[in-house]
Amino acid sequence: MISDPHLSTLLVDQEAVDTERVTAALKGRLGIDAKGGGLVVDKGFDSLKVDQKIVALLLGRIAQQLLGKADDDGMALKELIDFSGLPRGSAAPGVRRLLGTRLVAQGVDKRYSIPRSKVLLAVGELAK
Repeated sequence: MISDPHLSTLLVDQEAVDTERVTAALKGRLGIDAKGGGLVVDKGFDSLKVDQKIVALLLGRIAQQLLGKADDDGMALKELIDFSGLPRGSAAPGVRRLLGTRLVAQGVDKRYSIPRSKVLLAVGELAK
């Protein structure tokens, strides 16, 4: 193996999460209940588009997991619908679109999540 200071700058930790950017993206849109640890929709959430709402919820789930408030970072379609208030006819196509862009992945348990390597792209999706 070659030790090269220039090439080594390309090394990234795909499991690392830029918590500062995730927090900034969710602030005013989604919060986490201090006592129960559940997601709390904030006033800015309603102005998001369908795909952005899904992304925000999945980023929120990552934040919950990092804070020890959730066992994993995935959500079932029903959970996404319940938290977002989106009708199934909007949420399901939104999830399919996000799966198509590979911003969202589906596990064998049929739960959706944002792969850690895609978190910054997801943050960017909320900035649109």
